[in-house]
Amino acid sequence: MQSSDLFDQWLRHVRKIGSFDSTSGLLEYDQRVTMPEANADIRAFDIGIMEELCHVTLTDRWFVEATEELVRSGDVTDPESLACLTVTKRKVDRAVRVPTDLAVKIASEGTLSYNVWKQAKTTSDFAAFLPHLKEMVRLKREEASCIGIGQCAYDALLDEYAPDMTLKKLLPLLENVVAQLKPMVDRVRDIEIPTDVLNLPFPEGDTVRFGMKVIEDLGYDFKRGMLVRTPHPVTMGLSVNDVRISVFSQFKGLVLTMLAIIHEAGHGMYRQGCPQQWWHTPIGGPMPISINESQSRFYEIILGRGLPFWEHYFPEMLERFPFLNGHDFGPRDIYRAINRIEPGYIRVAADPLTYPAHILLRVRIESALINNEMEAEDVPAAWDEQMEKLLGGSYVNHLEE
Repeated sequence: MQSSDLFDQWLRHVRKIGSFDSTSGLLEYDQRVTMPEANADIRAFDIGIMEELCHVTLTDRWFVEATEELVRSGDVTDPESLACLTVTKRKVDRAVRVPTDLAVKIASEGTLSYNVWKQAKTTSDFAAFLPHLKEMVRLKREEASCIGIGQCAYDALLDEYAPDMTLKKLLPLLENVVAQLKPMVDRVRDIEIPTDVLNLPFPEGDTVRFGMKVIEDLGYDFKRGMLVRTPHPVTMGLSVNDVRISVFSQFKGLVLTMLAIIHEAGHGMYRQGCPQQWWHTPIGGPMPISINESQSRFYEIILGRGLPFWEHYFPEMLERFPFLNGHDFGPRDIYRAINRIEPGYIRVAADPLTYPAHILLRVRIESALINNEMEAEDVPAAWDEQMEKLLGGSYVNHLEE
């Protein structure tokens, strides 16, 4: 780690920003897990205040000038310190373009939106969520305009999640992947694969505990993390030593539960594996989501859906779920059932071959919204149209509730 008076002061400032961000994450985690729903408005204010502290500290004049000086001087030479400086400089350059009050509004609205979304999701009530979606789209369009990089507004937002990526490069990439996968899907979708094993009455508690045992074997450290239940699986990395993961609040059966736990543990292990000495800095956490997601998908798809995985754990399954002993099947039957190709409308339940179509659908709709090519109220119709083109007709066998 680099050592100089200016760098040491600068690094302490970086960690102060990381502390505000971590505290905000803790408030968000509490909202998802234990907070009474009646507190949503106050929690939105609380998270807005934390975002204000974070943004003001990130755009502080001394810090901006110190960052520029460290870059200009060339005195920061060791690779890790230089990486920390480079990534932080990028964050500063984005933040100084966005007014603090706008950053606060986005954070607060995100909190309010989540609470409404959670209720609307259970009843498919898009109308209830629409006002919040409209407001968030308006705020993100304004943010993109302030940042002002790329060839379109969406590029400015995309850059935060996949640095230097543009819509012009991303769309053809996704479209090419989906186009090449579609003939493969059409070729195998009618193959009859028994799935009775997936419909057996696996007890909820025992299934979750089995998932916890599996991810501990894989390397997830429960001394530095925990597993809870939320409406949608998520990983909250509050620090390198506090990485909390979740699985569905509503039990989804053996397959979705196990794969969701393994997926989130992939995120969690990546976060826990970050360098301890760089806590609360950009290089003490995961890379942007485009890299982060590759870690979770690797554990879920390559390991969790692999035959060796189920061969290894099948004897333990027979011990944990004694009722399985009365059925005539083995690990290969589970492996074939969970890898059945059956296009559907639910992204988190999608098989590996049709999953990219869900990503393409979202990018098309998101980019149209941010680029002023679509309004929030048009999303349901656009969603249905794109779903039919990408996953519909002969490309969908059933609608999953």
